[in-house]
Amino acid sequence: MIENLKSSLPALELGSALEPDADLRAYLDFYAMSPEHFLPGVQHDIGYLEVDGYKLATHVWRPEHPVGTMLLVHGYYDHAGLYGHLVRFWLEEGYAVMVHDLPGHGLSSGSIASIDCFSRYSMVFRHCLEWAWGKLPGPWFLQGQSTGGAIITDTLVNYPELMARYDIADVFLMAPLVRPMLWRMGLVQYFLLRSFVSSVPRSRSNNSNDQAFLEFLANDPLQSNVLPVEWVGALHQWIRRIESFRKPCPCSPLIIQGQRDKTVNWRHNLKVLKRLYTNPDVFFIPDGCHHLANEIESIREQYFEAIRKRLAKRQG
Repeated sequence: MIENLKSSLPALELGSALEPDADLRAYLDFYAMSPEHFLPGVQHDIGYLEVDGYKLATHVWRPEHPVGTMLLVHGYYDHAGLYGHLVRFWLEEGYAVMVHDLPGHGLSSGSIASIDCFSRYSMVFRHCLEWAWGKLPGPWFLQGQSTGGAIITDTLVNYPELMARYDIADVFLMAPLVRPMLWRMGLVQYFLLRSFVSSVPRSRSNNSNDQAFLEFLANDPLQSNVLPVEWVGALHQWIRRIESFRKPCPCSPLIIQGQRDKTVNWRHNLKVLKRLYTNPDVFFIPDGCHHLANEIESIREQYFEAIRKRLAKRQG
């Protein structure tokens, strides 16, 4: 089913009213992504964007009268189908939502869970912004989980002019990646193994308090069971580059960080991010693990309320 779905997706076109075939309907139902799973009157478009040789599976949801647009960027090993809680939140707040599967993730093409250079992620993201400009209403907001946060950071640090060009009103980073936990140990393993193997078995952890989500993830057909060595090398080069930046980006994001996060080295990462951004706000969640997009409801509501307050403050 997955390969059939990948090959049958049309180019993304807003308002196309694509009638789901059996494979697409099964996919939308399995991940609860069709409009009826969210709000009455929501329009959903799915298709691919072609960029740099990739076909990027991309979703757009639009309420009847959107007041702006949220562009979501998912984390490593993830895909759009795992972000229903965030999609619902932004639709309920009145915003259109756009999210693409990263190269090698979900329904997008590319080497599974791998990339040769992290800057390719941000290049793809910039293409998505360019495609959406003029099609989806402003103001725009950006939100990234883990690697998604790294992609947004890489984009804004290197291209700060995009904030004004695309009318980006605010940025939300959830457990943003700079360095993973135990990064030095992982780097030693990378240098020892890179000449001998192309991948190692994926190490899974309990990265959420939501046990139902963890069980779903363990049986998700779009998950990869390996960690490509190439991806680790690309991350290594990106960390060296991003940590060398000294000029802060003129953006003050809200960073949402769980204090039980065992996936990223968040204490180190916050020091780096406070240097890369201009006066970022940090919202700590004491019981929050890493996958904040799929935490239990009580934890999600904590950061949803923080986001609502931030939106209200910006609206005056």
